[in-house]
Amino acid sequence: MARFYSLLFALLITLALSQSLQAQQNANGISIKKVFVDYHTPYEDGVAQFSELEHALELGYFRRLGKRFNLSVPIKVGAVRLPQEGGGFDSRKMTFMGDAVLQLNILSMQKKISPYLLGGGGYVYTLEDDSNVQFPVGAGFHFKIGANAYANVEAQRRFSLEDDRDNFHYSVGLVLLIGDPEEDEPKELPPVDTDGDGIPDNQDECPDKAGLAAFGGCPDTDKEGIS
Repeated sequence: MARFYSLLFALLITLALSQSLQAQQNANGISIKKVFVDYHTPYEDGVAQFSELEHALELGYFRRLGKRFNLSVPIKVGAVRLPQEGGGFDSRKMTFMGDAVLQLNILSMQKKISPYLLGGGGYVYTLEDDSNVQFPVGAGFHFKIGANAYANVEAQRRFSLEDDRDNFHYSVGLVLLIGDPEEDEPKELPPVDTDGDGIPDNQDECPDKAGLAAFGGCPDTDKEGIS
């Protein structure tokens, strides 16, 4: 399963980068989120209670890769209780989590609400305990609240290469972009009109001399008004 997610993530990254190369400008940004970490639901009957969720803070780098894809590289830090091999949970220990996540936009981020799917890979390190590789998959929503500002909610199902380390992440926060998202695609430039007579050079028989449309863009030198 982990190999499948690795190959899928690599394929999506390749596709996203090819889209990015076609874009004139990519908007960079940061994410700031509150993360709720759930190690209970994968190993217990039913859904975890809110009081059972662990808390973490996220600060991340965000980059738009064309219109369809975004790259998110978050760092999360929190005190987390991990499942024990014989059952139950350990005491809270400081945990550091780093991911590289690719988002596939279902609707443009210029819409008021932009849903997306996500997939990626990450590394989790817990002080005095263990470390493991995880593969998050999930979905989220961007809510446009300003020209370059989005409220964000997201849910991840995270698959670990180690036993008893699968978990869920639920997050809420902000994504703040730097730059103009509208510049993702080249804007059409106005036609060149060297002599300023309102006739584009590619239609002007005298591009360096102001003239009249009736004369193909050339001046009426004899003032007779006859071409």
